[in-house]
Amino acid sequence: KNQIRLAGSKTVARPEFREIAPFQFFDYEQIWGIAGETTLKRTSIHNADLRYEYYPKSGEIISLGIMAKQFDDPIEIRMDPGSNGDRWLFNYANADKALLYGVEFEIRKSMDFISEKLSKLIFVGNATFLKSEVTIVSQSNTNVKTEVDRPLYGQSPYLINAGFQYSNKSWNMTALYNRIGPR
Repeated sequence: KNQIRLAGSKTVARPEFREIAPFQFFDYEQIWGIAGETTLKRTSIHNADLRYEYYPKSGEIISLGIMAKQFDDPIEIRMDPGSNGDRWLFNYANADKALLYGVEFEIRKSMDFISEKLSKLIFVGNATFLKSEVTIVSQSNTNVKTEVDRPLYGQSPYLINAGFQYSNKSWNMTALYNRIGPR
């Protein structure tokens, strides 16, 4: 009924085609130009995870976990110095390093504890809260070294998913809610 898991791993994230493409394309959603960078390095990621899981009965789970990730050479999007007020230009570059850590809560529970008539209705949900920081060391046009620490590009500080699943012998139905923080 109870389980504690500790996991560690090392993974890589290789650049996508658009990140290494040797040309510029226009992003119509963001209204800016983005150029690929052929010299991008792959990102090396060290992962650690500690999780407590409780199984009230078959098909149900309540869990709480903490996680951490260390990134070497994370791929970030950066504004090109050639940008101006009429046209923004961006490109991809490897940052020095990044760190992400967070906590996650997950539940899958039948509603039969309210009434036996609700035994085929299951609540599912999870919430994840994250903090990330990327370290960028760059040279400006004046050869002055600058250091900027900020959250990872595109990383949301929280994710929330919740919903209900109903299932019988002939059909299934699911209603879900999803919310993510600013990225």
